[in-house]
Amino acid sequence: MSSVIYKDLVLKEKFGLQTLSNFYALEDSIFRLALYMDRKAKGYKTTQAAQDARKSFIDYNIQAPGINALRNLPTPFLAYTYRVIPILAETAVVRPWKFAKYAVLGYMLNNLGELLGEGDPVAERAAMSEEKQGRIGGLPILPHRNIKLPTKDGSAYIDVTRFVPGGDIFDLNSGTIPLVPQPLQANFGIAGEVLFPMLGFDLFRGDKIKGQGVSEFDDFKVRAQFGLKKMIPNFPFVPGSYSTERIEAARRDDSPLSRGESELLAFFNSIGFKVNIADISKLRTTKSFEFRRKVNGLKEKIRIEGNKLSRGKITEDEFNKRVDEINSNFAKIRDRYVEAVGMPINYQEAVPLSEYIPTIGAAIKEQTKKLFQKKEKKKDKSKFEQFLTK
Repeated sequence: MSSVIYKDLVLKEKFGLQTLSNFYALEDSIFRLALYMDRKAKGYKTTQAAQDARKSFIDYNIQAPGINALRNLPTPFLAYTYRVIPILAETAVVRPWKFAKYAVLGYMLNNLGELLGEGDPVAERAAMSEEKQGRIGGLPILPHRNIKLPTKDGSAYIDVTRFVPGGDIFDLNSGTIPLVPQPLQANFGIAGEVLFPMLGFDLFRGDKIKGQGVSEFDDFKVRAQFGLKKMIPNFPFVPGSYSTERIEAARRDDSPLSRGESELLAFFNSIGFKVNIADISKLRTTKSFEFRRKVNGLKEKIRIEGNKLSRGKITEDEFNKRVDEINSNFAKIRDRYVEAVGMPINYQEAVPLSEYIPTIGAAIKEQTKKLFQKKEKKKDKSKFEQFLTK
C-alpha cells in the first residue's frame, strides 16, 4: 500500500500538482493546433505545417532524464531555459538581425525617454542598484534592462527583461548562489517555500528571517507565518499577497524610502509591467545601503583573518598582507560608490507633448550632421598626413 501511494501519489502525480502541469501543457497544445490549422489554410504541406507549429512554441515535453530530475525538484523552471537556449543560439547564428531588431528598438525607446522625459539619466543610472544597472542578457552591446520612459512629474523606467526572448536566463546578478543564472538557482519550488522558512531562511532575500531568537516556540511561530505567507498566490487583491500589500502601501505609505508610486502603477507592477519611479535622493540612499553591505562583508573578512591570527593559524606578516588586500579592495569599492553617489545632477524638465515632433526632428538633424562631419573628416584626411604631423 505504501509503495503504491509513493509511486502514484508522490512520484507520478506529485500530490496532484502534475494535473496543473498537464493543464499548462494542454494550453500550449491548443495554440500549437491553432497555428497548424493556420499554416494548412495558407497552403503549407502537412509536414511543414506540423514542423512550424511544433517549433513556434516551447515544447516542455522533455525526454532527458537528468533535466526532468532537476525540474522536478531543485529547479522547476529549468525546462524553459533548456528549450530556449538552443533556439537563441540558432537565431544568433542564422538570423542575427532578429537580435539587432530588439537592440535597435530598445535603444530607440530609451533615447526617446532620455530626450523627452524628465530627470537626469546618467546620474540616475549611476545611483541604481547593481541589479538594475545591468543590460539585457548581460551583453554590453544590448540596451539597458531598464528603459527610460518619456514621463513628466517624475523620472521613470520600465524593466523590459521579461519582454524579450530568453528573459533573465543569463542574469548573474540575482539569486542566492553567486554567478549562477537565475533559472539555475535551486529553490525547490513549493517544497522550498516550506523547507527554507522552517529552517529560518528567506531564500528570496538570501538572509535570515527577521524576528527570531526570542524562544523556540516563538521562532517556530515566526517561521510558520513566513512560510504560510510565501504560499499565498502573488495576485493582486488576494488577501495577504505581496501584490495586494504593494497596492495598499502605494495608497498609504508616505515614508521617505517608499517607492512613491500610485495605486495604478503598483497594480501594473503586480501584473508584470515593472515600472520604477527614479527619485535620485532615494536611489542614492539605497545605493549607500548597498555600499554598507559590501563594507560589512569586508569587515567580516578582516575579523576572520584576525581570528586566524589569534589562533596561530597564520603569521602576523600573512595577516598584514591579507588585510592590505582587503583594504585595497575597499578603496576600489569606495571610489566607485563615491563617484556614483556624488555625480553632479543635470536635471532636465520633460518636453511638452506639443514639442515632441520638433524636438525629435532637431535631435535627428543634429545626429545626422555629426555623422556626416565625421565621414567628411575621414574622407579629407590624406594617407600621408600621419607622416607630416609627426
